Amino acid sequence: MGEGQEVKARIAIQLAKEFGRWVILNNSHLSLSYVATMEQEFKKPDSDKLDQTHENFRLFMTCDPTNEFPLGVLQMCIKVTDEPPKGMKDGLYKV
Repeated sequence: MGEGQEVKARIAIQLAKEFGRWVILNNSHLSLSYVATMEQEFKKPDSDKLDQTHENFRLFMTCDPTNEFPLGVLQMCIKVTDEPPKGMKDGLYKV
């Protein structure tokens, strides 16, 4: 993500939702205003509306740690973290 990538991301997500593809948004911390709009987009639809999301659709997002990341999006997600090892010895064992 970054400057001017919101339109491309929106199109990729819409196509993936329709055809059951996977999308990854790298560096989503660079486009927090767009990520904030995603919360409303991915909320459960009302009972009178049909959800057009394919069952195989997946959205992955990478992000550097930041306190400004929208809380609603975090609460909807499964989070995976990877922290660097605390020293050279631990770093060698991680490999």
